[in-house]
Amino acid sequence: QGLTLTQPVVPFLTVDATDVQFARPVVPYAFNPLYAELKETFFRLLEEKLGDEFELVDVSLAPWLSAASVIQQAGIFVGCRSANWVLAMGLGVQTVTFEPHPTRAASGPFGKVFGCPYGLEVVLDNNNVFIAVNQAVDCIRLRQMSASLVERS
Repeated sequence: QGLTLTQPVVPFLTVDATDVQFARPVVPYAFNPLYAELKETFFRLLEEKLGDEFELVDVSLAPWLSAASVIQQAGIFVGCRSANWVLAMGLGVQTVTFEPHPTRAASGPFGKVFGCPYGLEVVLDNNNVFIAVNQAVDCIRLRQMSASLVERS
């Protein structure tokens, strides 16, 4: 469409901090029901790889403001290009995207329509769920290490 926005475009959303406290670092996630079996496989493998190191929180079950608050607090979001992914983009947090839908995927014919060139997106390998999980774990751990360094300084 030829539209270009002046940087910085994101974040364009802000929310109040959540009162909910978590015992471990939080990784908010959400998936829409499209290609549910692949997404379920990805999530179960991710959950297994992360073990008890992180608390995975399904923000698709929360009201919008609560979901946005948890995503903002975590500074990262894992999921497909769902409505919660749009919240994460608007909040300017790192998104780790597993989108197996061939049309919605970043490399698909509508990848740019369903994407956000101004956000922070790591697009995972949609062709190999095992590679995608390893990529996601690396992104999550790197984000946590970066957050820990910021807290110490």
